[in-house]
Amino acid sequence: MKPVSETPTEPTDYAAISLVFGSLLAGLAASARSRDPIPPADLVPLSAATFSLSRLLVHDKAESWLRQPFVAEEAGEKRPKGRRLRYAVGELMTCTRCMGAWSALGLVGLRLHAPRAGRTVTAVLAASAGNDALQAGVTWLWHGPTSRRRRPRGSRRRSAAPSRGAPLDGSSTAGGKRVRRRPRRGSSIAAMRAHAFTPTLRTDQAVFGATPSPVRLSLPAHPRSIALVRRALEAIAEELALPRRLIEDMRLAVTEACTNVVRHAYAGDDADDASAIRVALLPEEHGMRVIVEDGGRGLGPSPDARGPGLGLPLIAALTSQLEVSHGADDRGSRIAMSFTPGPIEAA
Repeated sequence: MKPVSETPTEPTDYAAISLVFGSLLAGLAASARSRDPIPPADLVPLSAATFSLSRLLVHDKAESWLRQPFVAEEAGEKRPKGRRLRYAVGELMTCTRCMGAWSALGLVGLRLHAPRAGRTVTAVLAASAGNDALQAGVTWLWHGPTSRRRRPRGSRRRSAAPSRGAPLDGSSTAGGKRVRRRPRRGSSIAAMRAHAFTPTLRTDQAVFGATPSPVRLSLPAHPRSIALVRRALEAIAEELALPRRLIEDMRLAVTEACTNVVRHAYAGDDADDASAIRVALLPEEHGMRVIVEDGGRGLGPSPDARGPGLGLPLIAALTSQLEVSHGADDRGSRIAMSFTPGPIEAA
């Protein structure tokens, strides 16, 4: 969650929410004096019910009407609407942990003041949480062995990339020039992977037939947009049956390029524009080309690398071809990355 200085809110907005919660909690505590205490054994089903209710309120499509006044939901992304208190409430309604505290307050109050109704509601929600756990377990049992499948014999491990601060050799990446770079050997690139799961892929391209169609995404410059780009990238890579090591490099390089846009390209509300990040995923016969563009300030200088910097040495080491230039109308930046399996030849 962003700090207050980076949101259209004031500390008093969050103080108002805390005051409401504190008042309700104090009232519940005062009214509980004349009620039978909740048995310790009920805390487990209450916890499960709280988990289920908070996820229901934050994520369930059927409850989107509750979130609609405060939360904008586009392309699988949720972000708060408006300013000040409205924005703060929107943040609350996109956070399962935050909603968990409010859900617990409501369930405990119902359990104290209407024990039978409270036990019934708790039982339904706890059973729903148990169902979620069982569904996740069955999914893991079905798909877990696939994720542990051994790599096909003869597949080549790709070397790890150099550290972020390592300078580039050879040609500059500025002004649209292309760079080919052989990665230096070192620790496994898997240590720098993004957190999302990368499936094991088949290597028989004939199974999939024709090359999939290109995908173009226009997204706000928010951290959650990076996850959407990664998921789309992985879906195309799976259809292309690219080697797993190549997919790991693609994920890391594209994540780095998109993170640069999110952190450095925009200031203030400009990052909320629906097309702040433009990503093109272009499948090719033996790999993929990915273009990341923005309309902001572009890439600034890095104190520890020549050229534009800001992660470009890392990206260059992971790609078979890299082109960096200005975006449309000389605004922002355009990073074009090509990925092909096999060793990367030095320029």
